[in-house]
Order: sequence, then structure tokens, then C-alpha cells
Amino acid sequence: MTKHIIGFYFAGGKELTHEVEGNEDTTQLISNIQKHRFYNMVKNDAHYVVDTEKAAYFSVTEVNE
Repeated sequence: MTKHIIGFYFAGGKELTHEVEGNEDTTQLISNIQKHRFYNMVKNDAHYVVDTEKAAYFSVTEVNE
């Protein structure tokens, strides 16, 4: 399993990030985010639906432990 931090960044300096663990590599995660307008994520006890078209940009960073 590989860990990644996915971050969405919006106008005005707002950002939303979370950590995911799975079998996808960084390229696959980027491709999946680009294919879908909405991205579902859970951070702590909150569930978010991110409109990827409203984000200024997003990032996917592999976490090496």
C-alpha cells in the first residue's frame, strides 16, 4: 500500500488536504481526479465533496515512510 497526501487549493488561499492509502500510484490518482468533477474525501470526522473544477489547482504527494 502507498500513502499519498491530496490537496486542493482555492482562490483566497483556502486549501483542503487529506491522506489516502491504496494501491494506486501518483499518476493513477492524478488521472482519476482529472476524470471526475467531484472528489469525495474524509478528514477527521468530516466528509467533503470537492468540486474539482472550482479548485485553482490540486496536488498529489507520495508519502515515503
